Amino acid sequence: SGNDSGVENDKAEKLPDCHEIYVKVSYRGSPVAGMKVEHRPGCRIFFGPCPPHKGMEIEEQERLFGSRQLKQLALPTPGQAQSVLPSIWYLLDSLQRGILLEVVNNDIYATRLCHANVYWGAPAHDGDTSALERGVRTRIFNYQLFLGIYKYFRDNPHQTAIASQPPTPNVLLGVGQPWGRDRQLDNNLVMITVTHCLAEHLMEMLHRHRWEAMRPFDTDYLMIDDMDQDDKLALSKAKQAIENMSKERQNPDSDGGGGSGGGSAGNKVTPLNLSALPAPVSSS
Repeated sequence: SGNDSGVENDKAEKLPDCHEIYVKVSYRGSPVAGMKVEHRPGCRIFFGPCPPHKGMEIEEQERLFGSRQLKQLALPTPGQAQSVLPSIWYLLDSLQRGILLEVVNNDIYATRLCHANVYWGAPAHDGDTSALERGVRTRIFNYQLFLGIYKYFRDNPHQTAIASQPPTPNVLLGVGQPWGRDRQLDNNLVMITVTHCLAEHLMEMLHRHRWEAMRPFDTDYLMIDDMDQDDKLALSKAKQAIENMSKERQNPDSDGGGGSGGGSAGNKVTPLNLSALPAPVSSS
């Protein structure tokens, strides 16, 4: 059960296995259930009685409800606050056959067996959603795509404004209702959030390291002596030289106040080229 995560493992932290996911269920925007699924074959999310059903052949049962190897996750009955909406019960009753979730080669796949339409997409409120075609296994989370964006954000901490959105480890499933620019996500009656545990762990590490890098620096660690008289004299001369250069640019025909001595090769300044400096040597 090796971890083919595509990132170097920090020896101090144990990375989750690539097949681990977390499933959270919300009714009318309020979380009602959540479970980490470590079962390698995956899980089935449904509402109603759990198979096996009496008098049903195994082949027919797996065709209707998916593999018997899947972990069975039954959705909870709505509480009193949610049960005032008959629509929630209508949606839940349409989830009897359920939704299958599997992780294959680090990617999350969903198969809609239920007769309720199921929409999937990123958590962005203005994002586009796609519908799961019934009976078709669909990839809803691309780990390699996530990993590419993650590595960009990790390696370019000061240039991430170029990318519009950081990568997300979450995928949303909306039962019977899409969402997007014209429909607020919080209005959906039954929502299922599927989280890729390894991707979430990587994002937590990234945010933690980013926060540490952006903390205000402590000037007590900068070893700088107070300026002495020679430092102040050198600074004054430098300011005067800058002023003279500015005047010469404004009056190119003037002789610069007798600057014949300034043309010698020994006084020529070569700007430092940072790209030519040797790379710092690691202290490890």
